[in-house]
Amino acid sequence: MLGSAPYHEVAPHLVLMAFLHRMVNGDGTLEREYAIGAWRMDLCLRYGPLTLGMELKVWRDSAPNPLTEGLEQLDGYLAGLGFDSGWLVIFDRRAG
Repeated sequence: MLGSAPYHEVAPHLVLMAFLHRMVNGDGTLEREYAIGAWRMDLCLRYGPLTLGMELKVWRDSAPNPLTEGLEQLDGYLAGLGFDSGWLVIFDRRAG
């Protein structure tokens, strides 16, 4: 899947979504590419009173640490939703 996908985050997105679907099964929802104004947050999980915005990044050998960029993106998404907290999930795909 990693070699055939047009974007490098497809496999980590699917793994995270599969894990989260087990958590919300029946009592919640998991939305992908959640639109906030002109931006698109990676995932939005709703479970009971909890609504959680998530940004997913993949750290590859050829790329810098995605932490700062991911936190800035997540902060913008959360501000657009009026939330105080969310999750930044980083998949470390570097060799070794």
